[in-house]
Amino acid sequence: MARRRGLALLLAAALLLAGCGKKGFPATVQGVTISGAPKRVAVLSEHRAEAAVGMGYGGQIAGVCDGSRLPGLEDAQPVGTALLPDGAAIAELKADLVLSTQPLPEGTVDCPVVVLAAPTTLEGLSGFYRDIAACFAGERAEEGRLFAADAESWVAALDEKIGDADRPSFAVLCDPRGYLAGTGTLEADLFGRLLGENTAAAAEGYATLEGMAEPEVLFCTDALTLEELQRLPGFAEMACVQEGRVVFLQMAPFERCSSALFLQLIPAVTAQYPQVFGGWDGGQGQAYS
Repeated sequence: MARRRGLALLLAAALLLAGCGKKGFPATVQGVTISGAPKRVAVLSEHRAEAAVGMGYGGQIAGVCDGSRLPGLEDAQPVGTALLPDGAAIAELKADLVLSTQPLPEGTVDCPVVVLAAPTTLEGLSGFYRDIAACFAGERAEEGRLFAADAESWVAALDEKIGDADRPSFAVLCDPRGYLAGTGTLEADLFGRLLGENTAAAAEGYATLEGMAEPEVLFCTDALTLEELQRLPGFAEMACVQEGRVVFLQMAPFERCSSALFLQLIPAVTAQYPQVFGGWDGGQGQAYS
């Protein structure tokens, strides 16, 4: 009998914990109060929708931005974009929450609108995950804390492992047209925590190569091949390009603030410290996909 009572108590505790992530309403996110758990969310950014789906909230998304083709949201209705929201479509959808990348014109919708700006730092990325979880599951949502803790702990663990190793200077070529990640970008912040100087740090945002120092290693969008990079003006003359000290990455996860960005960041950074993490052939450039 005592054993059955103990099992019953454990089951009750488990059920209580399982429900914690759904009870934190009303919730306040970015200064906006959400009174109850939303069931029909309109998301005016494919990037925000992708992040929400990745965290398990796809079932609550009823409206997506025009042109969205995210797997799992094929039945969601188009509701315009953050720049051109379709208020009539959102009303017809009976949306109880709108997620956007910028404020909507007054009177566009009659439900809460939460604006989620793109993060530019690790702390901002963690807060981004927490905010999305709070929107869908309330202030007690565990999902946001898990994603945020993973993001911060992964970077902290890598940084500790690297320790006093010589950290090479770097640059991040995000766009095949030649745009590098400067100050105030997520790519520069994440790589900058684990490597040396960002040679594009003098620029604000995304900028061209002009006037910037040469990096010891170049992280490059995989929209380019090494051969194409070696023909790109300004980059072709770099020693790191000529010698193959280039790591090719998928840049979309960084732009979309997807947790998949760590599948790019972690192996790319660990390749730079063979004395810590193992060998790197260093001759032909590396690709991670």
